[in-house]
Amino acid sequence: MALHAASPVAVEPATQALAALILALAAAGLGWRGLAPAAVAGGLMALAVMLRTGFIGEALAGRLALSNLLGISALTSALLFVGSLALKRRGEAQRNEREALSTAALLVLLLGLFTGLHIVLAGKASASGPLFEASLRTLLMLSAGLLLVARQRDDDGIIARWRAVAVIGVGILHGLIGPGLVLNPWWGTGEAPAGLPVFNSLILAFLAPALLLAATVRRRARPDEAWSRSWLVAAVVFGLLWILLVLRHLFHGAQMAGAPVERAEACVYAVLALLTAWALGADRVGTGRAQAAWLRAAAPAAGGISLAGGVLVFGLLASPWWGLSQTALPSVGNALLVFGLHALAVLLALRLRRGDTPLDRAALTVAAGLAVALLLQLLRWAFHGLDLTQGGIGRAEACAYAILGLLTARGLLSSRLAASHRGGRWLHQAAPAAGWIALAGAALVFGRYASPWWGPLDQPLASVPAGLLLFGLYGLGAATVLGLRRDESPFGRAALAVCVGILFALVSLLIRWAFHGADMSAPGRGGALETWSFSALWAVFGLAVLSLGSARRDTTLRWAGLAVLLLTAIKVMLFDLARLEGVIRAASFLAVGALFLVGALAARRLNAGSGGRKPEISGGSAPEA
Repeated sequence: MALHAASPVAVEPATQALAALILALAAAGLGWRGLAPAAVAGGLMALAVMLRTGFIGEALAGRLALSNLLGISALTSALLFVGSLALKRRGEAQRNEREALSTAALLVLLLGLFTGLHIVLAGKASASGPLFEASLRTLLMLSAGLLLVARQRDDDGIIARWRAVAVIGVGILHGLIGPGLVLNPWWGTGEAPAGLPVFNSLILAFLAPALLLAATVRRRARPDEAWSRSWLVAAVVFGLLWILLVLRHLFHGAQMAGAPVERAEACVYAVLALLTAWALGADRVGTGRAQAAWLRAAAPAAGGISLAGGVLVFGLLASPWWGLSQTALPSVGNALLVFGLHALAVLLALRLRRGDTPLDRAALTVAAGLAVALLLQLLRWAFHGLDLTQGGIGRAEACAYAILGLLTARGLLSSRLAASHRGGRWLHQAAPAAGWIALAGAALVFGRYASPWWGPLDQPLASVPAGLLLFGLYGLGAATVLGLRRDESPFGRAALAVCVGILFALVSLLIRWAFHGADMSAPGRGGALETWSFSALWAVFGLAVLSLGSARRDTTLRWAGLAVLLLTAIKVMLFDLARLEGVIRAASFLAVGALFLVGALAARRLNAGSGGRKPEISGGSAPEA
């Protein structure tokens, strides 16, 4: 107290550190038991003076030059460190005091550097404030707690054992209630962070307490006790608060208190939650120190919460198509950021799988659902640009969605997924329903909605490239449906029938396009030649399907070919007979009749040549009806 009263404020930390050094030298030379703890008390007083608003405030107000601040901090730290070296002469007898002095020296140096950096980045006028002062008080208490933990002995009494717990507990409560809640610059009354987007006052308010608590837990003699665990949880909370507020500041700057949460910002928070859950469940946590290993017990709960948050954000709130914010993406860069975060969320959800627990199954389900949602939005972006909410679903766009559904069903049907021991087997059980739904959707889209001839959309094709794209998607859809066929189950037969139907629709549309161009719904123009072309090419298509079915002894293909030929015959009898005249009418009957005759002969010869051979169909399981 005499030193406090006699020393100027600007040099008081160095004065207290000099007293600690003198006491440490005396303890090393005389060996008196009370001198070493007194030296530690001197180091604690030096740190306390450094944290006083009377000292820090002078520097923040500009009345203490920055060079003097850094010089006093360096001198104080050096004196305390020399004192810790002096105690080495006593060996293990004064080990705790020596470590306490060296810890105080490090804390003084870091505090001086942090304060100097804060003044340089924030400026003298904006460096001080209620949040900054509350942060300094929190650091004072946590630093004192670290020093107390560093000098603890196994034979400490009840007061010595509990004072560190009390000081650290008060510091944690002060930091969480003050800077963390009441004075928080986002949802509290605190001032906006001063400085650069990352290097600002948030470091002192949240990151520094997290590091101090982590160091305290590391120095704790009993790492598996309840107090050590609670301090580690508090360190994680302070660290997450720092990351959260830094991200908020990056998006909104000084307006972080009143600005609404943007789409990309919400995605970042959801990814942060998934990343935290993944880090808690990492194998390195389970095999590390006892404090960190205990954190892994919280991994299942954190994983479930983060997965639910990911579904809420990416599946509903932040979607630029069906989300709550029905606004266009502001730029291509923002779109790439949103979709990139969505893809990262899918990868993190997959990384949460570590076995075949309910959490692993939920993680795989969420990852699959988010992946499908991402692909849907990417397709929508490709067709509509930045404003995904405007415009209906066009023909080619509907075909793309149908193909995506078919590919999703094919992925669920894969044997690799069925053999997986990390939740995939459970997801594979949804394959039958997904397969039938995808088939039904493909039949509706390719058979009705996407047709520019008989479909519900009246607009003609925009251009020749648009027509080629649509017809290419028809062909790709047929190939994708064919890939779903694995055996002769009802689902396999249905997939083959839908494939033939899509190809028949494609042939019909190509014929119509050849005669009518982009406007296929317009009447006339083709005349008798168009009518005859339909009959002839339908008969060729039916004959080809029938021949293929006979060659492979495939009942489904046979019936499909016969159905097309029957449809062709009905058309010839009822439609061509009424529309065609003269030579074209006779040629139509003769050509179609010849095709029927050739088809019958070819089918008979193929059946006789194949004997009792069974068709070769790729192995694998298919869903049952």
